[in-house]
Amino acid sequence: MNEEQSVQSCFETPVRVAARPGKVREIASPQQAFDFLRTCPVQEGPIYESALEACFTATYDDTAVEDAWRGLKAFAKAHGFLA
Repeated sequence: MNEEQSVQSCFETPVRVAARPGKVREIASPQQAFDFLRTCPVQEGPIYESALEACFTATYDDTAVEDAWRGLKAFAKAHGFLA
């Protein structure tokens, strides 16, 4: 790893989601959360947009990791994906 690369921050507690029946995933980082949201069956509404923006921001700003975790958790709960 060179000086320009950094280690991806992880959530203190992973978020367990089940966007498809029988498929539970643990999401442990903002990048994983962003990827999940980009492939999720529900991709609309203010909760989705807020979570997506928070997760994207946290991929390059370590101070936003907690916001990304909260956003993902709120989105998953609102749409019944929280496992």
